[in-house]
Amino acid sequence: MSKTKQIIHTTFWFNNIWQGTLVLTVLFANLNYYNYAIFAALISFLFIFLELLTLKRKYNVKFGNNMYQSKNILYFISDERDKEIAYKVHTKLIITYQFIIAIAIIFSTYFLRENHLLFIVWVALALYVPNIQYYVLWNHYDKD
Repeated sequence: MSKTKQIIHTTFWFNNIWQGTLVLTVLFANLNYYNYAIFAALISFLFIFLELLTLKRKYNVKFGNNMYQSKNILYFISDERDKEIAYKVHTKLIITYQFIIAIAIIFSTYFLRENHLLFIVWVALALYVPNIQYYVLWNHYDKD
């Protein structure tokens, strides 16, 4: 497995974990379990920190001055072939993000006023769908 594919694989699983705990945070806060919500939020931040630490130490990813801004947005790209794959995947993801934003704009008042559970489902889908799509498309275009 190439270094690029290892980074994609690692970030996919770390993102699934911290996004799942973030959705749990919203769910617990909605159900008025604030202690559980704080605990889930702390776990989410812990996994974000572990992801950054893993990328920095294991894969030698260079971050910017504030550690959240990468010096190069395509830090995981190692050659031209990977760059072409990244552009194909990013092009498809733009459509997904536009769809998610359109749904948010259309149903925002309904989500926030009427149905909180539907809002939580939307947050989960907005977090998971692009992450899964990125992973699946990368594996689709990268046949090695």
